[in-house]
Amino acid sequence: MATSVPAVGAAHGTHALSHPPAKSAVERFGRSFFGSFKRDYVYQACLKTLDEVGRQLPAWIDHYNQEAPHSALDMRAPAAFYAAWLVTNKTRPVHN
Repeated sequence: MATSVPAVGAAHGTHALSHPPAKSAVERFGRSFFGSFKRDYVYQACLKTLDEVGRQLPAWIDHYNQEAPHSALDMRAPAAFYAAWLVTNKTRPVHN
């Protein structure tokens, strides 16, 4: 019986992909963000097709920004952190 993730994957005809080390802070942030997003949303949903993932994506992004606590933001959601920052800095919101 396979006892490691690579061994289980190999038993099912798959293998792990490896990535070269990140070279910049932006690249490290991107890898961290997408890794966390996949772990917390995509893999948890057990969806079978890319279309199912695409339909769920807007709700996941909304939850990520409006409700999910982030350790880097003192366990606040980005929206709450940004709202508090605006008050502290007496600044108007940025609109894209």
